This record gives sequence, C-alpha cells and structure tokens, in this order.
Amino acid sequence: MVITFMNVILLLEWPFDSINQTLVEKLLTTVVRLLHMNLDYADYTRVKHWIIVAYFRAKNLHHVTVRQTAFADKIYSIVSKQPIKLIMEKTLKIKVTKDIVEQLLAGFINSNFIPNYESLEESSLEDQKIRNSITILDQSLAELSEIMNIPLLNKEDIILDLYNIVNLLGLLNKGKLNSASSILFSQKKLFVQQMKQEFPEYTSATFDMIDETLDRTNTYLNRKGKNEVFYILTIGWKGLIPALIDQEEKTTVMVISRYDQEHAEMIQDVMNQHFHGTVSVELYDKMQLTPHLLEGIEQDLIITTFSLGTYSDKPSVVINSYPTKKDLRRIQEKIDTIKLNKSTNKLDELLIQS
Repeated sequence: MVITFMNVILLLEWPFDSINQTLVEKLLTTVVRLLHMNLDYADYTRVKHWIIVAYFRAKNLHHVTVRQTAFADKIYSIVSKQPIKLIMEKTLKIKVTKDIVEQLLAGFINSNFIPNYESLEESSLEDQKIRNSITILDQSLAELSEIMNIPLLNKEDIILDLYNIVNLLGLLNKGKLNSASSILFSQKKLFVQQMKQEFPEYTSATFDMIDETLDRTNTYLNRKGKNEVFYILTIGWKGLIPALIDQEEKTTVMVISRYDQEHAEMIQDVMNQHFHGTVSVELYDKMQLTPHLLEGIEQDLIITTFSLGTYSDKPSVVINSYPTKKDLRRIQEKIDTIKLNKSTNKLDELLIQS
C-alpha cells in the first residue's frame, strides 16, 4: 500500500490535510541534524512521507515489532527532549512515548540503519560482523576502481550507503522487516538496462563485484535487490559517469565537401562543438574520390555535401552547405545506432567470455 501511495502522489503535493507540513518538516529537520544524517531532496521527501504513513498505521493500531537497540534508545532520547517533544505532539496530536517513536521510525531501527560513517566505524569496533563487512566492501570497491581505472574519491560515503542498503534488503528478503520499509528503495530495472546499453563493461564488472561481495558476506539478494545496489553505487560514485564517457570509444567521422577544404573544416568545427568530444572528426584530403577509395574509408560515419548513391554501404549523412539543427539530429541518430551496435557486440563478447 505504501509503495503504491508513493508512486501516485506528486512530489510537490502534501496529501495530508489534517497534518501541518511545516511542523513535520521542522521535526524531521531537527532529528536529521541531531543524528548527523545527510539527506538530499529525494531522500528527505521519501522519509517525510514514510514517517506520516507510519503514523497513520500506528494510529490505526497496526503496530510492527521493533527491535530494542542502542540506536532506538538514541532516537527516543533525542525526540523526547524539549522542544522537539512539544513540536511532535503539536504536529501529530499524540502523546510522545517510546512506543510511538519506535513505530514512526521502525524502518530505520529494524534495519540497523547507520546515519553516518563515523557511527559505522564506532559500530565496527563492537561488532565483528560489521567490521568484516566494511573490510570486504573496501576491498571490493578498490578492485572495481582498479578494473575500471577510475578513482573512487568518496569511498567512505559509498561504503556507508552500500552497507545500509545491503543490510536493509537482506532483512527484507528474510521477512524481518515490514514491507513498508521498502519505501526506502524502488526497482531500478530500467536504469540497469540503460547502463548496460551505454556502458556494458562497467555494468558487467559491477555486477560481478556485487555477486562476489554478497558471496563473501554470506548475504542473499534477488535480482531486484542487486539492481538497487548497482543503482546506489553508480549514482553515488563521484565523477564516475564523466570518466566512463571519457573512456568510451569515440565515433569516428569522415567529412567530405565538394565546396572547399575550408568548408569541410567548418563542418568539423561544428561537429566538435556540438558533440563535445564524443566524436573524432577527420577531413578527406585526397585529390580523387572513387568507389574503391570510398570502400577504404575506415571511419564509422561519413558526412558529405552530396549523395554517395550505392557506392558505399557505410552509414552516411548528406548536408547542404551548413549543418542545420535537423542535420545534427540526423547525425545524432546515426551515431546512436553506431554506438548501440558496438555496445551490443561488446556485450555479446562479454557473454561469450563468461
């Protein structure tokens, strides 16, 4: 029910007429600050709605079992103090008790949620299992970074996020958490499919790392869970996507103009400016152009100011004198097709090797 609710409301809407949104935000902001949590807009919005849904659930006496932990005690000790307690009672019109606080934040408490890396390190000193998980995550991320030849500049942030999400998903799979906790994540199948198309080598290497890490930590996740871990790692890795784009094989382009060589150079300048380094553009510099010479052109795409007819099977785009927006869209479509074919071939090679 909670997932359905979150999927149908608009992010800019506040669907609870009986509850003052400003007071809820003040309460949440205070708790987040005191717990030293870092929430972005999307996380903040999800947690805000999640807490209110949990409130209605508790109000209707649909209670969930809450684990008694030091983290639960810490949350209650913060919330029970003035003036937070008064804000909470005014906002939700309830008496603040330990049970109410635990019901509202059951997802965090039952999932062993750790709010920051410093707390994770502290927990690792007291818990050998957490210490082993951190060590394995550190090693796995270092290996992936080396394989992709991309530095992991914010490794501590990634380790914290992966620890929390893997732990949460593992508890959900074991049925130890109420399904309402799944509001903290959603299916990322489409994201994975798009990344596999754009960056097949990274996607394959990352899922190999995920499988190996889960095996080493004796944790089972289904495909949806692995997709979520992949998503968290990919969006959280600072500088990853620009680095992957830089590593991509550029689409090579040959420009042939029947006007002047300087005209071809102008087209080259337009291409380089418009496609921002994702293409490598060369100019045809031979005096003659014959079917035999056309066949010898090794570039992926040919741009000309005249039709090649049936003399070349290579992808080509004909422009008039200056590359218009329509011409550039047609060129982009050709480039996308070329990249897709290359990615498909690479993916087939990776599947054969595996």
